[in-house]
Amino acid sequence: MRTVLIGNPGAGRKAGLPTNTGTVDDAIAALHAVGVQPEVWLTRGPADPPAFARRAVAEGYELVIAAGGDGTVEEVARGLVGTPVTLGVMPLGSVMNLARTLGIPRDLREAARLIADGRLLCMDVGEANGHYFLEYAGVGLDAALYPLTQQLDRGQWTSLRDLLRVALRYRPMKVTISVDGEVQTLPALLVVVANTPYFGPAVELTPEAKVDDARLDVKVFDRFTLLELVRYGFQILRGQRPHHPRVRQFRGRTIAIASSRPLPAHADIQSIGTTPVSFRVVPRALHVIANPTLWEGMDSSPVSRAAPAVA
Repeated sequence: MRTVLIGNPGAGRKAGLPTNTGTVDDAIAALHAVGVQPEVWLTRGPADPPAFARRAVAEGYELVIAAGGDGTVEEVARGLVGTPVTLGVMPLGSVMNLARTLGIPRDLREAARLIADGRLLCMDVGEANGHYFLEYAGVGLDAALYPLTQQLDRGQWTSLRDLLRVALRYRPMKVTISVDGEVQTLPALLVVVANTPYFGPAVELTPEAKVDDARLDVKVFDRFTLLELVRYGFQILRGQRPHHPRVRQFRGRTIAIASSRPLPAHADIQSIGTTPVSFRVVPRALHVIANPTLWEGMDSSPVSRAAPAVA
């Protein structure tokens, strides 16, 4: 099988500090140990991962391994959507929400063995105003904060003041949401459109989301204060499944969000402009190596009960 590894040497850093001791060289060594001998393309900037992925498709590679954090994995994956090329993941980032969802171990030796075993899952992908996303997208407070959190990730601590100012001043806005043609108007602090269970720093915000059910899961936090939102997040981090009367839940194939005043929107924390914005699910659009045995017997699984295909 023709295989290439697209590696980000700068993965595993937050706020300019290292958060993961694994390196691209460690990932390559782990793959070699299980008999996987990929070509290696190292990224130098944010444009490289999707460009390298498209190049791999054009040159006939069958397996593309992304060695990096969630951002690198997502950028590589976008270049593989709708193609027969399979994505493998060697997790080098600090959070790795997608790896958690797919049952990919953080231990590089175990992740390499998973790639060598070649168990294949065909997962859904979301699309927001023409931008693919693997994890989640949305409108409102989180979209307003993400550009500032990314600056903090790069060690630009002066952005902290701006982030706090935006978080403290942001208020719920009235939005009109259409889910598969059914329309509702309601206030929203933020709207999350999820393809996977995890949100932000590994918060299991949408445990009901499944990556292969041809649906997107929507949560609307309506007249929430910032304090209520923080409290809700801490409850989830403690392993609780909190019920809140002002959290509205929907599920559908197509979602459209409009507002009288433009609100920021994002897809996998990348800005996609402002409302109006439309979302849709692209079923089974990405072939990815995953670990289905992790989910057997679980009450809440990120995949449907249908058995994954075997590569």
